[in-house]
Amino acid sequence: MPLNERTNAEQLTEWTVEYCLPEGTTAPKAVEIPHAWRQEVDVRWEGPALYRTRTSLSENAWLVFEGVSYQARVFVNGELVGEHRGIWDAFAIDVRQFSGQVVEISVEVIKNGGPTSPVKDVLSGFLPYVFNTFGGIYKPVRVVSSASEPDLNGRKLETCRIRAEGTKLLVNDKPFFVRGVLTWGWYPEIGHTNPDIDTIRKEIEIAKDIGFNLIKFCLWLPSHQYLAELEKAGLAAWVELPLWDPTSDAEKLVAMKDELERIVLQYRHHPNILLWTCGCELSEATPHEYRKSLYEMVVELTGNPMVTDNSGGAEMYGGDPREYGAFYDYHPYCDLQYYHPVLESLQNGPREKKPILLGETCDYDTHRDLARIRRERPYWASSDPALNDVGVRWQHDLPRVIEESRFALEAEENSDEDLRNMSKSKSNFIRMHFNNAALQCNDIAGYVLTGWADTPISSSGIVDNWGESNISYLPLSFMDTFTTPLRRPPWANGGNRPGWQDSENLHVGNHVVQFGVPSESNFGSIIDVGTMSLNDDEPSRQSPKLEIDKVSRTVFVDFVVPGTWAIYLEHESAGFYWRITTYDRPNWSQFTNWTISDREGYFASTLTGNGPNIITTTWNESLIETWNQGNHVILFALDDFTLPMPFWRECIHEVPNPRPWLEPFAEYKWHQILPVSTDRAIDREALETELGMKGTVLLNRIDTRTYAEHPYAMEFDNGKSKFIVTTIRPFGGLGICPWGLKNNPAGSHMVATLLKELEKR
Repeated sequence: MPLNERTNAEQLTEWTVEYCLPEGTTAPKAVEIPHAWRQEVDVRWEGPALYRTRTSLSENAWLVFEGVSYQARVFVNGELVGEHRGIWDAFAIDVRQFSGQVVEISVEVIKNGGPTSPVKDVLSGFLPYVFNTFGGIYKPVRVVSSASEPDLNGRKLETCRIRAEGTKLLVNDKPFFVRGVLTWGWYPEIGHTNPDIDTIRKEIEIAKDIGFNLIKFCLWLPSHQYLAELEKAGLAAWVELPLWDPTSDAEKLVAMKDELERIVLQYRHHPNILLWTCGCELSEATPHEYRKSLYEMVVELTGNPMVTDNSGGAEMYGGDPREYGAFYDYHPYCDLQYYHPVLESLQNGPREKKPILLGETCDYDTHRDLARIRRERPYWASSDPALNDVGVRWQHDLPRVIEESRFALEAEENSDEDLRNMSKSKSNFIRMHFNNAALQCNDIAGYVLTGWADTPISSSGIVDNWGESNISYLPLSFMDTFTTPLRRPPWANGGNRPGWQDSENLHVGNHVVQFGVPSESNFGSIIDVGTMSLNDDEPSRQSPKLEIDKVSRTVFVDFVVPGTWAIYLEHESAGFYWRITTYDRPNWSQFTNWTISDREGYFASTLTGNGPNIITTTWNESLIETWNQGNHVILFALDDFTLPMPFWRECIHEVPNPRPWLEPFAEYKWHQILPVSTDRAIDREALETELGMKGTVLLNRIDTRTYAEHPYAMEFDNGKSKFIVTTIRPFGGLGICPWGLKNNPAGSHMVATLLKELEKR
């Protein structure tokens, strides 16, 4: 029986705390347990803090501490009666010798992260890398009456709900595709990882409404109450034990294993813990024999076969590639255009056929409300190291950002609100298309999105710093269908290259598009398929019913559409649609005033003129002379004057000076932007120095972690002609983006629009 359900346990809530600082011990302060000392003292201070309370002990009394961070020494009437090290497991102290007495209980607490227990030497989890370590008695303390030591361990599961069948997961013998969300246990309002019941229920309600069926507790352990509430709501849990980037010291690793064993014993009874991982992104510090021993221990203690030694995997994070577990677990973080080929590269191939889970993936940093953070000045954004020391974090930009960024300083916030809405829209699109890519890979049995809440190091949360939604609609509620891009490997420079046909941008005409449904969805084998104009209320049926192929789980749709349309799929329980935009094929022969300089072959079979204006992918000094002679120059920069930067992750796009050819960016038409994705931005200082003048930024990249700004497109005007420089790739070629201008309908339309715009001058 969980401790909080014991009827013979008295909870001790009223305590005082004294901080034994170098300059002297503070006066006692009344506190209520659970408690963390938070910003009452310098965040760099490890302790000790001295907690005291008085109580009358019953017969056969034991003190049970459900959670103390990190080291606790317990005294009764000044006598040391026990001590414990470890944040995540409960422990019992024998005080039977004081039964029947009114006693003073004092607990000396030292947190991890200081010289006594450095972060990497103990099971600190990931919170020190999110903000800092925390200290205190952060879970209840109870007096339990027992003739012998209370058994704090749960029972081994007699039956396990989950099993693998090939590369698929079954829960209660039904197909189960993991759609999870990751949480690091970041609760800035309380300063520890034990939220109250109302907070727990609110989180679960939001997660369930969005469509998540699992919460992954990444490198920390929630309260037993949290797991019980998850079970009531019908949601599963994935427990990732708090071993991350540990020391390589063999003796300390043994101590960590002992602590992990105590944790597993206390949590193993929860039937909705479907998945266990023994650590996260473990590399050279953890020998494969050590990881194997952890895996075998967790399987033996829990009775659950669905255990893996290393979330993330050595193949992704280095170290000995030998791994142990019932499933593969990878953490792909990549730009959207690369998800499809990256996920395909992670398929089983010749390896043992096991389910593949993406234990962390698909983060996207939304645009924070920096002005509000600056006004409210929360401690986690402070520049005072006593409140917000950098600690072991590699990311610590927010204090500087709220002092320097124009988004934090400007009084007018209307445009900023537009950018935040754009950021949410972009987030939805990324996660929808990631889901689309994951469903197409037959070996993938699910994924966990990063993550639940915005933190000091990232703004990739489903909810923001105030618990408000970072998404503008519920993106998982209608995602039980996927488009399958047709394979179209182009011929380039003497051979084929990987390539796909765009499924959402097509030239006007007759097309065949392939759609599919996951095998574990609620669809039957027959679905209605139609097309619909985005301006119509009802779809116009093209075919009354089509049968899903039972092997490939896909269906081909043959249609002819003009303009902007959508493919509509309907089943008795739900309806889905995928937006498709069609374009007239450009008449390239009309652009006779342009000459192509294209060593990569991206413009093959398109522009063939020999005019004075230049389109090029390669910088050379003669371009400036051409421009100064009154001719237009367009440089699609691949390397020169560029800097490597992700295009979808960690940034928003701003269009400060709209142009017709950039209309998809101004209107947030993400499906038109995806096929022209880049992975570089302009080095503005170097470019303006080379051209000898300031340029106009047409399309801007704003990094949503550092808030550094770099253009994607610039325009230079010498009064006679224009010099356009952009890293946008209308000829595609990266990841899923169609290779070559003639194969890229959205890109072709963009180039044709740009040329028409310049020729008007």
